[in-house]
Amino acid sequence: MRVWLTLILALFLCAGCGNPQIGNTAVLSQADQNAALEVVKQHLEGMKNDFGVISLEINSIQAIRNEQHIQTILSGEAAVMMGLTEEKIALVDAYLNVQYDGTKVPYNSGENQYIGFTLVRENKEKPWIIANSGQGMGGVALVDFENPYPEKSAELYVWKNKELTSNDHTYFTVFDNDTNGLNKNRPESEIYNLDAASDSIDFINLRLAGIPNLTCLAVYQMNTTDFTKEEMADILGYLVLNADHHRITLGLWEPDGLNSVNGSHIINSLQRKGFNGKLKDVTDDLIQHPELIPYDGVLGGTMGFYFPEDIHVLTDKWVLAYFEDGHISGYMLLEYTINNDSISWRVMESYLNGE
Repeated sequence: MRVWLTLILALFLCAGCGNPQIGNTAVLSQADQNAALEVVKQHLEGMKNDFGVISLEINSIQAIRNEQHIQTILSGEAAVMMGLTEEKIALVDAYLNVQYDGTKVPYNSGENQYIGFTLVRENKEKPWIIANSGQGMGGVALVDFENPYPEKSAELYVWKNKELTSNDHTYFTVFDNDTNGLNKNRPESEIYNLDAASDSIDFINLRLAGIPNLTCLAVYQMNTTDFTKEEMADILGYLVLNADHHRITLGLWEPDGLNSVNGSHIINSLQRKGFNGKLKDVTDDLIQHPELIPYDGVLGGTMGFYFPEDIHVLTDKWVLAYFEDGHISGYMLLEYTINNDSISWRVMESYLNGE
């Protein structure tokens, strides 16, 4: 999985910028330098497919040593937390010819544009990871060496609201905070927020491109009467996610289940049993227990409850849940019991799709 720092990176790009002071690279072996260069090359090659990029050519790329920059990095809190030393830091300078589609992204095209990369590693046996890029000589962000490329999910709500906007434009609202538990029941006050929304799908693609490792985008249509199936298909077809392996799903926004008649009935019954949470707490708890799925993943996939919108609290005892590993999928009927807000699960029935 590549590290997608494209949005931050591109904001720093400008023509005619030179690199900072260059010294020798004696601390790192030639093999270490070559490994760092290869990581940056792969990253730049991947940028050719980024949203708004028409063309990108690498003019030159080299490993450098800059004592001032190294010491700035080592003095930072993140470097201390990661246990960085000089042997665990590599600096790489790259010069690019890049052309952007100015109708889609607000970046300046140019010849021989400079980008400096900072790479870190846990130890000499571990691979290099891009921790920062741009033109400055600042520190680095904290990298979790155990999980350096955590997958990210986001939600995109598609809507029209003439009373609010005074026009018939299509608007988009993106949420990428705390969305690895995707929630299509976000309140309308959050969705119909003109400060957060945009009527430019190009701007939305730019926003999505700036979310590192975005692998799952859940798109929710606010009203079935506002868009035809063909219009929604066109919107989905125009969306761009930079991650190599990603999925875009489409659903219909629904009011919070607790406000529905059935949802209120279930929560009232659970409250009589001493439960003080919400129905979402039930689904969130199940997501934390993929070990309940009685099937092994295939082709390197891992079984899990990856789509909270496909977990249905049927009653105060039963839940129907969809599971998959990215290759095969199925459904489970589970019984749950609550004791002082602690939830216990028992699998009643399950099957794989197609069997």
